[in-house]
Amino acid sequence: MTLTAYVQAGTLDGYLSRSCYAVARDLARMGYRIRPFTPGNQPLTVSPDTPVKGCTACVKAIYERTFNRPYPNVDIPAPLKPFARRKVWQTTLGALRAQERAQPRSTRDVFVKPLIDPKAFKGGPFDHRAPELMYHPDDYPILAQERIRFGPELRIFVGPRGVQAQPSLLDRQHRELIPHARAMYHAWKDRAPKAYVMDIAWTYHTLARQPALVEVNSILTAGNLDDTRNPGELTLAAWKSYVHYAEHGRFR
Repeated sequence: MTLTAYVQAGTLDGYLSRSCYAVARDLARMGYRIRPFTPGNQPLTVSPDTPVKGCTACVKAIYERTFNRPYPNVDIPAPLKPFARRKVWQTTLGALRAQERAQPRSTRDVFVKPLIDPKAFKGGPFDHRAPELMYHPDDYPILAQERIRFGPELRIFVGPRGVQAQPSLLDRQHRELIPHARAMYHAWKDRAPKAYVMDIAWTYHTLARQPALVEVNSILTAGNLDDTRNPGELTLAAWKSYVHYAEHGRFR
């Protein structure tokens, strides 16, 4: 049986990004037939054995057509909230709009992101006058976060064998984040996808710096996979976990 993978096409060596190119090349090495696609020429559906790599909008659309389930947007999963080092809560745009009307400027330190569709609008400080928010109804669900200051972020790839990191290639500040990344991995290990991305950083919200989880991203849509040794393996592991989520309502 011929193995097939869909990877989004673009202008970088025929693919959308270096990340997509690295995945396509590695999956081809593993025996997969690579079928490039574009936003205007997507597969209607794919099989559970056919991984998809591309932008969030395309992967989300293909996944939801295939499995008739919402594409999971993990961002800051519940077991990792203590590592966020900031208040994180689910609410609606209407709730924040009402708060701003009652107490002007009281929401200026709230950072908001879409809860369901990660690309509905770009995350940023809440502004009730912002055009990208004005068109969404009051009951639109969002993930709200306390605004804090982060240092330079470190992107950590997690695969079936745990945290992937090459400390020798990092500066001291980022090397010191690796043990904290492993602690985050173990805290979510039993409920997490087999492969995913964590962005972490030092935060200076308090007098002493603290390691903080910025957000979790999906391997299926994330960049920088060209920095890993096994982009094909990571993509396959992530896809299988997302298929399991569609079929059973949980990752693994």
